[in-house]
Amino acid sequence: MDVAPLDWRPDTVFVQAGTSTRDAVVAGLGLRWSQPPRPGDFSGAVEVSLGQWSTRLTPQVPANSALGDRAHVLQLVVIPLARWQPRQGAAWFFEGGVGLSLHDRHYRVERVRQATRLNFQEEMAVGRVLGGGQAVSLRLAHMSNASLRKPNPGETWWSLRWELAW
Repeated sequence: MDVAPLDWRPDTVFVQAGTSTRDAVVAGLGLRWSQPPRPGDFSGAVEVSLGQWSTRLTPQVPANSALGDRAHVLQLVVIPLARWQPRQGAAWFFEGGVGLSLHDRHYRVERVRQATRLNFQEEMAVGRVLGGGQAVSLRLAHMSNASLRKPNPGETWWSLRWELAW
């Protein structure tokens, strides 16, 4: 039985941007490793992304003169996802998964501070394959520490993603 060597090269690159329910702005880029669709038109993928959050601060939090009244936090996300297309080669798809999110500092927006830097992240998306290896999707995501530590305000955001397969 011949076993093909593992291919560690990503097959897709993506950029995304969005806003949270507390008016934080998030933008990022990432890489995706996908499996071919299986019977039933399901496929799996693992994504790694790096994003930057820009959040508003309250008067109680000292502002950095270079950044004004905003704080910036870097986020690293690793998330396995399942994608379903109604039929092989269909233009529309639905996607979802749960993974891990790590921030370089505690996430803080207005009067809310997340107790942990390592959190869970859930994502759901609806998207459309455009052809030429391109796709766009509208994504709903939520970050939380699952109440492992308090406070756990969590954060929910919408984003728009463009991806390109290579």
